Amino acid sequence: MYFQWAYPKAKIMICLIEIQRINKESWFKNSADIKRVMGELMQFLVII
Repeated sequence: MYFQWAYPKAKIMICLIEIQRINKESWFKNSADIKRVMGELMQFLVII
């Protein structure tokens, strides 16, 4: 991964929050929330 190569001492920290009634206990319970969370994850992975 480029990010790890460019910034070897950096650590990626993920802060869990609730937004639009999606949280760590509910994001996987319906397809719309799964799609939204996976979309955000894909945006993050494209940056790295």
